[in-house]
Amino acid sequence: MPRFSSKKSLLSGVSAVVLATTVGVSAVGVSGALAQAVEYTHNSGHVLWGGLGGDGISLTDVRNANPGDHLTIGGEFATVQINDRSDNQSIGILKSGARGAGELFLVANNGGSVGATIGKIIKRGNRAIVLTVISGGTGTISLTVGGRAGESATVSRLRLSALAGSEVSATFNGDLTVEDTTEITDATLTLKGAENKFAGDMTLDDQGTGGRAYFVLSGSRDQTIGRVGSVGTQGIKAADDGEGTIQVLNGRDGQSPR
Repeated sequence: MPRFSSKKSLLSGVSAVVLATTVGVSAVGVSGALAQAVEYTHNSGHVLWGGLGGDGISLTDVRNANPGDHLTIGGEFATVQINDRSDNQSIGILKSGARGAGELFLVANNGGSVGATIGKIIKRGNRAIVLTVISGGTGTISLTVGGRAGESATVSRLRLSALAGSEVSATFNGDLTVEDTTEITDATLTLKGAENKFAGDMTLDDQGTGGRAYFVLSGSRDQTIGRVGSVGTQGIKAADDGEGTIQVLNGRDGQSPR
């Protein structure tokens, strides 16, 4: 395993975890000399983001979305999926609706791969987006949120899960706020932002041998894990004794915790 210099990180409530300091749909577009992002809104049902555009598909349908277009998921039972068949795996700004929020679901199966990017995730109204990332078979998913500028992200619940033989990783370049629970099952969550807040428990679950559930702090400055308003996380927990690994790195990219 590579060696890293450690840095200051503030953690509370760590329990039974291996701590490794190894250092309906609408769209509005703008036309002109330069293409600008289109604003899409999805309020009901399940749809594939940028996956089935072309003849017979309305230009206002999210299936016509291009890389960098913006998306609002405004219905409680609305789901937008990015998978290994999607022509477009990039969202510029992801937002919840003013009166509700649905789920963004990333999935890869049967050897497929997803390399998704989201520039920023914004909460509007009283509810934030649910973010679920699951890979099965020998699929691979890599999600990056925040871009080079390290934009912040607020989600309702966060779930990362890799089934046997697959890989899932999510990196948040800016501050992350999770307003409910966080589940990491045989996957890797990497935080680079300085101020990260969790209202519910974070559970690290090693389903296979070798310990594959990782929570990684890899910012270039001091990082804090805190609470959301007056609601405090009960801690970072293991699904069972000895499961899960926390790593505190020195912010160097290109180093895998596995």
